[in-house]
Amino acid sequence: LAPAEPAQNTVFFRATLQDGAKFFHQHGLETESHVVHGDPVEEILKLAREVQADLVVVGHRSRGALARWWSTPTSMSLLDKLECSLLIGMKDTEAATTPAGAR
Repeated sequence: LAPAEPAQNTVFFRATLQDGAKFFHQHGLETESHVVHGDPVEEILKLAREVQADLVVVGHRSRGALARWWSTPTSMSLLDKLECSLLIGMKDTEAATTPAGAR
């Protein structure tokens, strides 16, 4: 989901989703991927209900302390509201440098 510049980012998002879907397909999993624009939490919840999702996969990006304090991360909001499983993907470099208790 992309909150800003939909036209510029749509090609990138579609390519990223295709790469992810290909990975899951190679491992025997059936997937659907969607690009929508708007408030991430609202749009993910709406789409997950519409397609009766078993699993929602979202990415994680590091944010500074002020940004974490100022707003609730999308993934945390989804944890409380989704009716299916949620997988949060992180870059390997983030996982390696983030203390386990801080995740």
